[in-house]
Amino acid sequence: MTLLRTSTLSGLETILRLSTGLLVVKYLSVVEGPEAVALFGQFQNFVAAVGIAGGAALVTGLVALLAENAGSEERSATVCRHAFGVATVSSATFAILILIFARDVAQFVLGDTGFAWLMQILAIILLPISAYQLSSAILNGRQQIAAFVLNRAAYSMILLVVAIVLVAIQGVGGGLLGLAVAPALACLVGLTLLARQPGFSFRWCVPVVDRNGIREFLPYWLMSIMTAALTPLVLVIARTYIGKHIGWVEAGWWEAALRVSDICLVIVTTALATYYVPRLASARDLQDERRIMMTLISFAVLVSGGAALFIFVMRYPLIATLFSPEFYPAAELFGVQLITSIIKVATWVVAYHMIVRKRMAWIIGGEVLFSGLFLFLVAEMTNAFGIIGAVYAGLVNIILYVLYCSLYVWRNVLG
Repeated sequence: MTLLRTSTLSGLETILRLSTGLLVVKYLSVVEGPEAVALFGQFQNFVAAVGIAGGAALVTGLVALLAENAGSEERSATVCRHAFGVATVSSATFAILILIFARDVAQFVLGDTGFAWLMQILAIILLPISAYQLSSAILNGRQQIAAFVLNRAAYSMILLVVAIVLVAIQGVGGGLLGLAVAPALACLVGLTLLARQPGFSFRWCVPVVDRNGIREFLPYWLMSIMTAALTPLVLVIARTYIGKHIGWVEAGWWEAALRVSDICLVIVTTALATYYVPRLASARDLQDERRIMMTLISFAVLVSGGAALFIFVMRYPLIATLFSPEFYPAAELFGVQLITSIIKVATWVVAYHMIVRKRMAWIIGGEVLFSGLFLFLVAEMTNAFGIIGAVYAGLVNIILYVLYCSLYVWRNVLG
């Protein structure tokens, strides 16, 4: 599977996913206003973080290990069973914690204990959410890209239908419920697509928990928790700070800027994740790794830069189309936020090299350091400049992270 074909297929799926997500947000913004959009972003980030902690943190490791063992069906089956085993344990653990502390979690994430019921439902369906992520990873790791894209597209369509129906029935609470229910329902599609793959058996999905499986996946779980779960949690904390100290309407503007800038980020990163992880895992030597990395950084910056330029020029029509005129003040945030997204794409390529090569100290140290720094910068810069300080904080933070990534490349890739 070439980079161009992978990028095309993944790009089409990503456009569909972004479109469905933005349609849901558009509906919410018109019906409920900026505050509802901020709450939607809060819960979406929380669902992502919990899903990663519950099992999606194993996705990168599963893709890499399946790519490394592409010639052995028995070894591939063992890898999958270990992944489902670890995911089952982690999902059950976090589900129990959320059930016990549902009111406290609802207050922390959404500022209202009345949403405790939503947290309880999320806990109950956490295992199917993890199974959906693992089914996508198996399809990706076995280079069944068409089936992988179809699986992701099915999730997007389910989210669109379920969320809009539930918003119409129950308002913003229904939209939030749709975020949790959609991946759980998409699990059925993922398992159906797996059943149609040559050489696949459902015994691959029977969980096995043993010392070998834990040793195999624990490094990936820890690193992905740092890279993928910490980021949405940090956004939840930052958005809560903005909502309390500036206002939830302004938090909704910031959420709008993040969502639109994510268009140029997600299209590229989804395409690269589909191609990059299995390609890097099967690289022949360090020289091959350097070539892959530099090619992808150039490709990512070029594509995301073009998308960012288009978004900036069309920012007012996009805001009117995707949200409502209430969100026009968000246009002031777009320029800095889009520059941040372009830089972030390049650092993403380096960060995935850290994960695939199990550079735990670099991943964990970097994520803890720069997550804490981002929250500090958000607090200081929003106090000084208002809501635009939040995007200034993101830009300063990502520039410093570039220096960190440059040091990693110099020590581990160029050396």
